[in-house]
Amino acid sequence: PTRRSSDLLIFRAAGTLTGLDALEACYRTIVKEAVYQAGPHYSHGAPEEDWMEASMLRVMERGRGNCYSYAAEIVYVARRLGFPARGVSGAVDWSGYDHGWAELDLDGKTLILDPELNHTRLSRNPGALFLVSYEDAPYTYYRPEIG
Repeated sequence: PTRRSSDLLIFRAAGTLTGLDALEACYRTIVKEAVYQAGPHYSHGAPEEDWMEASMLRVMERGRGNCYSYAAEIVYVARRLGFPARGVSGAVDWSGYDHGWAELDLDGKTLILDPELNHTRLSRNPGALFLVSYEDAPYTYYRPEIG
C-alpha cells in the first residue's frame, strides 16, 4: 500500500517532472495539503522499522498525520523517485518533544526534508525545509548518529 500511495502522489503532484523537480513538487504538495493530527511519537534514534510503515499507513487511511507520518510519506516518495532517503527520529530545539523528519545525501551533504514542521511553522514558504542543510536550517535538529 505504501508503494501505491507514493505512486499516486507522484503522478498527481509531479506529472511529467523527474528527479529533484518531481521530488520538490511532491514535497510542496505534502506541505500544502498536510492536516496535522496528533499521533504516536517515537524515541530519539528509533529505527525506521519501528515507525515508518505504520506512520505512512496512518496518513494514507486518515488523510492527516503528525511529523512521523509526513516524514514517512516523503521518504517513500523519494525512494520511488530513486533517491536514498531515510527517516529520522530525533528532536528539534523549539519543541522539546521527539520529532520525525526525512533526510537524504546529495553531493556529499546530508540534507533535511521536513514537511510537517514546514507546514506548521513555515507555511508561507512551502519549500523552506526542502533539502536544507543542518547548518542552514532555521531550527536546531538533534539527530542520532547514523552508522
